[in-house]
Amino acid sequence: MNRCFLKKRSKKLSYEEKRAIELMKVLDKCEALLDLHAYNEPYIESVPFAICEKNCLEIVKNFDVEYALTGIDKIEKGGTDGYMFNSGKIGICVELGSIENYEKFIDLGIKTSYQFLQYFEMVDDNYRYDKRKQIILRASDIYKKQNTNFNFTEKFSTFDSVKKNTIICRDGEENIKYQKDKYILFPRDKYDIGVEVFILAEKV
Repeated sequence: MNRCFLKKRSKKLSYEEKRAIELMKVLDKCEALLDLHAYNEPYIESVPFAICEKNCLEIVKNFDVEYALTGIDKIEKGGTDGYMFNSGKIGICVELGSIENYEKFIDLGIKTSYQFLQYFEMVDDNYRYDKRKQIILRASDIYKKQNTNFNFTEKFSTFDSVKKNTIICRDGEENIKYQKDKYILFPRDKYDIGVEVFILAEKV
């Protein structure tokens, strides 16, 4: 359902799209959203981070995450956070860690929920947490697999830095590289042709 929160869609709806439509009716009545996730990455390499737009960075500063990623909605539509932002509201998604060991991140999820509610003065002051310095990134590129013959040039993990002109992957006969320093997110090489295999972001 991650990419199903869209107002415009085809007439033939998938199960996920139908569920998203029902949830959108709820979101339309809300002022703010906190969407807690886990993501597909080996447990030992996973890093908690927030996805939001600039209007939410002051809230995210209260969260115990290392990174805040903005700009996703410009390159990949349909997230809950983007849906709220485009409605002029607060929308934040927090990726707590690897889905392989999601039990390890339950406490972080609860803590983040309290931090979110504390910002809106909806819970007791006992739940206050110190703000932490975070790295702010802006999503800049999304790459989709073009050939069955696809390989990364090395083992990348989310938030690995990639220097400019570094060959990230070989897609068929083409070497894929970029002219600026980047951070790589969600590197996955096992997907079908036409499916996203990584996202790139730049430091703000």
